[in-house]
Amino acid sequence: ARAQEEIRAMVPGDVDIEFLIADMQFPEGFDPSSRASVQAKRSAWGYQHMSRFWLRGVLEHPRVSSLDFFMRLDTDSRFTTPVLDLFRDARDRGVAYAYR
Repeated sequence: ARAQEEIRAMVPGDVDIEFLIADMQFPEGFDPSSRASVQAKRSAWGYQHMSRFWLRGVLEHPRVSSLDFFMRLDTDSRFTTPVLDLFRDARDRGVAYAYR
């Protein structure tokens, strides 16, 4: 809750920001202990589980799938200088995906 309050304090009042609850469980019927991950060097299932979470858990979430844009920031992400309206710029330039 504190992190959400800090984020809201940085966002202009006319910007609609929402925090959703995400299901981080493995899919029903999948037993992660029954086989080895192909990414086992990184962690048992961490990277594959994270990828599935973003592709299925987030992008297919009913609230997210109806949005024109959304932004994902990792825990170590930060803006060090003022930024323009990223969503307006993306719409104006027809951007479908951006990173860094």
